[in-house]
Amino acid sequence: EISPAGDFSINGKMQPVTPAQRIFFQTYHTEMNAMTREGIAIGKQGAALAGKAVGEVIKGAINGDSKQIDAKVEAEARKIEKQALQICKRLATIKVAQDSLAAQLSAFRPYATIDMDDVDDCHSDNDDSDDSDAADKEVATSSAEAVERDPDADSSNAAERADAAATASGR
Repeated sequence: EISPAGDFSINGKMQPVTPAQRIFFQTYHTEMNAMTREGIAIGKQGAALAGKAVGEVIKGAINGDSKQIDAKVEAEARKIEKQALQICKRLATIKVAQDSLAAQLSAFRPYATIDMDDVDDCHSDNDDSDDSDAADKEVATSSAEAVERDPDADSSNAAERADAAATASGR
């Protein structure tokens, strides 16, 4: 279990963590929960889009205008796809935190199950994602390196360094 404060426990037993590890656990917790919430919201939007598509098909059949159906549904689908890409960005950030924790904390290694294929697969349906994916990985890696260089820093300083890394890479 990972708490919002960055505490890590296994079977109810608290595991000792360094300040730098705590920051990674906080990032992992925050991003994982946000990714879950966004995934649920996107699923609901997808279901609503399916219902809307059926309605548009019926309207098109009644009015004899089926050409507008594709355009309307495609526009809605693009909005949902854009939101789904945010999940991919979160997944890249989670992977960096996970990998840093697994490298530093042997007790966490069995739980480090996200691999690079997961991150790559998340973007595979979007042709424009390669540049975005590389930039996201660069930001996440820069953020992780900033924290590792100063393991005694508090969370707010780490957040400032992460923001600086994001700004430096143009994100």
